[in-house]
Amino acid sequence: MKNKFGLNDSQDTLIINDNYGRNIFLGNLLLIIKVVVAILILTKSNFNLNELISQIYIIIGSICLIALIWFQLKRTTDSTIPIHLIHKFKTRNIVGGKRYTLKLKNGKSRDLVFYGDDYTKELDSLKELLTKCNIPVY
Repeated sequence: MKNKFGLNDSQDTLIINDNYGRNIFLGNLLLIIKVVVAILILTKSNFNLNELISQIYIIIGSICLIALIWFQLKRTTDSTIPIHLIHKFKTRNIVGGKRYTLKLKNGKSRDLVFYGDDYTKELDSLKELLTKCNIPVY
């Protein structure tokens, strides 16, 4: 699947066509299920904190809850982003791979997912599009 980046001039928005929103929704759904399972196991054991399994599920449930809150506060999955909200385009090297992110002015970020090995044309067209709109590209 190829990403398609476009600019809607009438609404002054950047259009990103990828499945990032659906993938994050499924990840959040799995985290919610894990929190519910942790709560059910804790209520089944009557909150007996002396059992090892209860302590493990308290830790797992807390981590999942923190991850859910972080995803809601710091990430966005919108496929249409107004140009005036984009602060910068950032490239990061993580474990030998490159990650691309749009940083927004409201403090959130939008990760860009590229599929396959030959994504340089799409990346160059996106950088061209952003420089046309006076958005810094790092």
